[in-house]
Amino acid sequence: MKSSIVKAINSISSMDEMNAVIDMIKIKQKQLRSKDINSAKMALRVGDSVILPDSKKLAGKVGELLELRRTKATVSFGGDRWTVPISMLRGA
Repeated sequence: MKSSIVKAINSISSMDEMNAVIDMIKIKQKQLRSKDINSAKMALRVGDSVILPDSKKLAGKVGELLELRRTKATVSFGGDRWTVPISMLRGA
């Protein structure tokens, strides 16, 4: 698959084509991000125990989900409230 992508990129011959490809990649990225957020929202509920495995400061700590918004959530870790992207949360 990678070789076909590389060939397609190498076949781009003008800035207009390059800009069109970049716009399409941005649209696809937005769709995939939205899909990830929606699947995470479906798995989480207010009051659930969550962890942030990718966080440098909070990795390994278990927190309580206090609020779910469109793309971010409020989580309590030992009394401290943090606003984090929903895509970073995992159920504990």
